[in-house]
Amino acid sequence: MKVAVHWGGGKDSCFALHKAVERGFEVNHLLTYAYQEPYIFHSFKLMELQSQALGIPQQKVKIKDPMRDVYNALATLKQEGIEGIVTGDIANVNHKPFYESACKQIGLELFTPLWDPTGNHANLLNEELSAGIKFIFGCIDTTYARDLENFAKKWLGHLCDNECQKELLAVCAKNKLDPCGETPTAWYHTMVIDAPLFKQKIEAVKFDLKKKGKNRYVDVKHAVLKPKF
Repeated sequence: MKVAVHWGGGKDSCFALHKAVERGFEVNHLLTYAYQEPYIFHSFKLMELQSQALGIPQQKVKIKDPMRDVYNALATLKQEGIEGIVTGDIANVNHKPFYESACKQIGLELFTPLWDPTGNHANLLNEELSAGIKFIFGCIDTTYARDLENFAKKWLGHLCDNECQKELLAVCAKNKLDPCGETPTAWYHTMVIDAPLFKQKIEAVKFDLKKKGKNRYVDVKHAVLKPKF
């Protein structure tokens, strides 16, 4: 089956991509939506490098009217021979029904390999890290807990390693936050710098730390692709 992956460049869309490939799907496009300028949740600079590292073309769609523009983008993919859409949604109760309805109308299959709205997302985070998906934190919404200011200062723009995972789980347990950033809303966003399907890895990430409201985010200034070995 020829599919396109809804691509935000984070750990969840990357893990969903890997699951799709494991299932034997042919991934022809990375579909990215550009909602606002600046887009603080994910870096378009890094997404371009991810596309190159994967050897899969990225299709960026500017969004003004979300429902109309996303529907039209999916319909265009169908006309180009795409048979299914893959998303990394885990528990977003708004995204999945919309995708289900749009795909049904257009005649596309929908594949949501991470969907588990009531599951233990600490386990999913561990699965992603154990699978070899390496990511940095790109944006953290500090609204939900005082601890998140310190967590953001320490970990924004840095690799999520064992120490980071430990601290993340501790902050989540203390403040009743979802370890994968899902609830009460998407309180953090990530950017993948290496994964098993990457032919090259992303290095030399230079960035500025910026604020927008309660969001602390990474403004990437420079990054390059390097050989993995």
